[in-house]
Amino acid sequence: MKPHYALRATRGKQLKMNKLFKYLNYTITIVLILVAVAIVYVAAPIFGNKALIVRSGSMSPAIKTGDLIVVRSQEEIASPQKAVSAYKVGDVIAFNKSGAIVTHRIEKILEKNGQIFYETKGDANNSADKELVSRQETLGKSYLTLPRVGKIVAFAKSNIGFPVLVIVPALLVILSEALAIFKEIKKQRSLVQPQK
Repeated sequence: MKPHYALRATRGKQLKMNKLFKYLNYTITIVLILVAVAIVYVAAPIFGNKALIVRSGSMSPAIKTGDLIVVRSQEEIASPQKAVSAYKVGDVIAFNKSGAIVTHRIEKILEKNGQIFYETKGDANNSADKELVSRQETLGKSYLTLPRVGKIVAFAKSNIGFPVLVIVPALLVILSEALAIFKEIKKQRSLVQPQK
């Protein structure tokens, strides 16, 4: 039989470990909730945002393949005299060309027949894009780039990624709770049984 002070020390260590795991669990939960809220705010279309996964290196090194960019549409400035651009030279815009979404930097702003057009170029490209981009084709201006997050989002959308990112963590939580219940049952049994 262990001495009385040794039992107290062991119980004290167990209580400290239990508190540590409890605070760690709370901290992880709060961080995950904050991350989820941030992702919804940034990526949800209800706020006027559009999250896009970069699939080519034409904007390297500013925006790399696998990055996630968030774009937001800018309102046109009304002017009775002439068309005024909602974007300026140097802005990175996303636009729809031939069914593909492209993200390039504005090199020039041109006015033709009272309409605004943008000459765009990828930072890694040697020359400007062949076709001008009209205001109607423009999805928005890039205002946030999350490095490598696009790879995670793309993986989460895959047949393997969704189960790995949802089912595996859920199983870990279930296992953790089952272990906590098992330990509590064992603890309760040891308290009920008379000491010899």
